[in-house]
Amino acid sequence: MGSEMCIRDSHWTTWTQKVEMDLACLPSMPPTAFRAAYEALLAGEHPWDAGDGERSQRVSEKANAAPRAQYLADILSMPVERATILDLLAGVSPTELLDDRYARRRDNITALWKEALRVWVEGDEALVPHAMDTLEALACALLPKAYTNFTLDVITLLAGRMDEADDVFYALMSAIDRTLRTAPEPQQHCALRLAVVVAAYTSSSSLSTYLLHRDLFAAAMQAMLAASSTMRCEITLLTALLATAGHVHGAARSLDVDVPTAVLSSAIMQPYQRRLRDTQDPTLLAQACSEGLTRMLEAYAPPDHSIWHDWMGHAPSQATLPPPCAWLLLAVWVWLLSNDAFGHVVFETDTPLVVPLLSVASFVLTHAASHARATTYAHTTLQILLGLLGPTDTSTPAHRLLVDEDTLPTPLVERIVQCRDKPGALPLAPHTGTKRPRRLVVPILHNVTLFLTYNRSKRLDVPSFRTALIIVQRVALLCAKHRIQLEYDWLEVWRAILATADFVVARQAQLSRECILALAPCLLETLAIVLVLSDRCLQTPAEIHWLVYELARSRHTLEKLVPMAGAARHTHWALLADMLQCIDTQLAQRDAARSSPSFMTLIPFFRRDQTEEPVSMRSILQIIQRLDLEALLAADKPVCAAITRAAYASSASKRSSVVPSPSATLLRIVQLDWLQS
Repeated sequence: MGSEMCIRDSHWTTWTQKVEMDLACLPSMPPTAFRAAYEALLAGEHPWDAGDGERSQRVSEKANAAPRAQYLADILSMPVERATILDLLAGVSPTELLDDRYARRRDNITALWKEALRVWVEGDEALVPHAMDTLEALACALLPKAYTNFTLDVITLLAGRMDEADDVFYALMSAIDRTLRTAPEPQQHCALRLAVVVAAYTSSSSLSTYLLHRDLFAAAMQAMLAASSTMRCEITLLTALLATAGHVHGAARSLDVDVPTAVLSSAIMQPYQRRLRDTQDPTLLAQACSEGLTRMLEAYAPPDHSIWHDWMGHAPSQATLPPPCAWLLLAVWVWLLSNDAFGHVVFETDTPLVVPLLSVASFVLTHAASHARATTYAHTTLQILLGLLGPTDTSTPAHRLLVDEDTLPTPLVERIVQCRDKPGALPLAPHTGTKRPRRLVVPILHNVTLFLTYNRSKRLDVPSFRTALIIVQRVALLCAKHRIQLEYDWLEVWRAILATADFVVARQAQLSRECILALAPCLLETLAIVLVLSDRCLQTPAEIHWLVYELARSRHTLEKLVPMAGAARHTHWALLADMLQCIDTQLAQRDAARSSPSFMTLIPFFRRDQTEEPVSMRSILQIIQRLDLEALLAADKPVCAAITRAAYASSASKRSSVVPSPSATLLRIVQLDWLQS
């Protein structure tokens, strides 16, 4: 059988090579009239001056306007070859577009943009679709380029002169607004895509002020009423981009996980923020996002996934995942953190958004370290999960996450798909018994555990790891507040956190001081919080015993982590050290009873010494069982009270009225993914 497969593969390769050679020998097809016209324009030619040597030397934009207008109108009468425009402009650098040596090319592009915009504004029914397609293709080809001065260069390229910028961009916004409100759906869709491109690339520049000329948010929401599912996803993205337009987009270095970057000082200057926050019924938006994320999930786990494995012998490569439609995660993040109603409807639609969201999160977080793009989307996904949980001091969607779904007519937790692509996958959740998942908060914990387990690398994404740890803290705080002893096997969570601590200690020489000072205190804080709240969020005393056991097993890692945590170590380490000291004392008493010297204060737990056998797991657990944990973790104990009080204070809502601002990295990735999609 193997030899037959080899022969078959050899024949296939030979045949493929022959086909490629035959194709290479075929005569190339002549360029289309559309391509020839654009090649002439981008070469700086004036085809409308053909035969007039004197006129052909003219450089002025306004020279020979009538023949030029007729020539451009003829181009706009042809069906637009979008790929041709993108291909011809792809190799043209910003310098070649703006340098005076190439003024004729620049003037041709400006003239074509203005003529297409004029046709759109004046409403020539025969030419409007082609004009809109032309503008959308030109925007996709020109706006992504790396200009030295984005605002000035784009104005020079599209408006010609600064004094014409207002006329050109005001006309563009007015045409988009009118089309979204009144035009047929094909034209609405084209105008929408153009609006997304313009908003995405101008949102962090002063050109974003032109977006305020018309209420594009209201126009987009009006178009949503009769739009298709795909178009509704794009409308969701547009509204998110409009709401964040004008923000000061910072780098992804910020460690404030709730609102990671700076925003405008006054929301009054950005009316789209108020529009987004005040939307009362985002049901259509949530439903569209649900359908979009379902399609995204199919890229990771297609329905015929098993067939794919049997035929190819391996799973699809992660190099191109997340798929380009992952830009939808930005829209979900902005809406979830800005609109209270959106946070509730994610559970209530016919196809609840929370199901594909938590399913997609499982795959995105498992493969977060695949490449920089996957890392950025994973960070956004973790912020979405944190936004779902919400603060601990207000009525938030977290209440729905904590509901026992056995009491509901349509449980959702069983419909969530968990990623199992990596070797050593986490244990499957049981279908029966006390550990069977019954609340939607369980998949959130599982996703965080997947992230902590599979993404430890030398290029550690510290902000994402901090967000993941804060999610664990938030879950413990919410469960403790509502007295919910969660049906979940926490052991994998403890091991993932402690393995992260061990990684930080082992790789401290490769990590920057800023990263260590950000992550080390958060690790100690998380362990201290879950230990203090363990009797209120864990189901049985045995689970608390296993938590203490894992802490004891990782004692020396934690001791090395303490100096790395700086000034933030004192309170949290005091509790952990007190617990470990009690175990030391019990070990010493046991050894004294046996009339043998104690080495336990000198050597690590579970490590073989030259003269002593390591203390067994059973012995340590027996000692832990004899500890007075109720007294050690009493709520009124000063150190426990301080930890709990600080944890609830830090998880309370602080800036509920602020629309989050995407980082420059995330915005750039969304821009590129949008162009690919």
